[in-house]
Amino acid sequence: MLNNKGVVLKVRAVENYNKAAKSGDQAMKAEIMPKVKQDLEDALTSFNNSWKVLKAAQPAEITNKANYDKAKYDALNGLTDSYRLLVITKANPAKAAEASDAYTAYLEVETDAAKKSKAQVTYGDI
Repeated sequence: MLNNKGVVLKVRAVENYNKAAKSGDQAMKAEIMPKVKQDLEDALTSFNNSWKVLKAAQPAEITNKANYDKAKYDALNGLTDSYRLLVITKANPAKAAEASDAYTAYLEVETDAAKKSKAQVTYGDI
């Protein structure tokens, strides 16, 4: 549920950011950008809480390993993407300093070499 909440918040933030970016109205941009920042920070919190719960799970609590692995991957993928979006949208570039643990954990679970390489480049950029 936390991953789903994070996805919804992230999607809303991106939609609002794109709306502001396309608009020439500075007042509208000034009104929308704090909402973008809040949604991305809330998404980050949601994905981070999901990751904490999953990381703390005891082996006996994991009844379906495939679902657990997918939830873990989704939490880390959402977490790293939220950090990326906070930085590239300039909603909160200071969050880049906190991204190290998330990217390290994501790179440990990512099996696709192309996605892993892209994540490394992205982390280097932010």
